[in-house]
This record gives sequence, C-alpha cells and structure tokens, in this order.
Amino acid sequence: MKKENEKLGALQAKLTLQRKKIDLILAIDRIRDGIPDPPAMLAAITNILADHFEASLCLLCLLDRESGDLALKAVNDRRSDETSQQLDALMTPALTQQIVEADGVLIWEG
Repeated sequence: MKKENEKLGALQAKLTLQRKKIDLILAIDRIRDGIPDPPAMLAAITNILADHFEASLCLLCLLDRESGDLALKAVNDRRSDETSQQLDALMTPALTQQIVEADGVLIWEG
C-alpha cells in the first residue's frame, strides 16, 4: 500500500509539472497571437517567464542566424537599481558563446 501511495504521489507530481509546462506554453501562445508588435511581444513573454520561474532577472535573447551572436531583446529585472546597472556588462561575447554551446540549450530553428 505504501509503495502504491508513493507511486501515486510521484505520478501526481509529474502530472502537475506537465500541466505547468502546458499552461506556460499556452500563455506564451496567447501572447504571440495577441500582441503583434515584436518588442512588446518579447517583453510580455519575458514577464511571463520571470513570473513562472519566480526569477529576479529574466533575459530574452535571440540568436542572429548570420553572425551567431545573441541579441538581448527583452529584460525583466526585479533586482535593485544598483545591480540592474551591471546588466550590460553581463552580456559579453564570451558569455554569449558559452550560452549557445551549453548542454541543454535549445535553439529553435523554425
């Protein structure tokens, strides 16, 4: 009985996680369909991602297909003003390359 309860709990946790993923995808899809202006759309997506992950800083970058460089397109920064001013220094070419080459990074090529 105890193992069955553990299995049931694990399945419920997995189902909850999948539901959260689907809800996030649907929220992003609604933004994409409802906000035609690209900068506003990317800002709204960044906000929803920051909320979902409870992040104090969320950067949305797009990969330039020709140069291979990441371009910072939207920021949700809930940190202090002093820390926020250091944001530009974070996005160095070396960091950009590390991000693009990191394991687990998904680059959409659609």
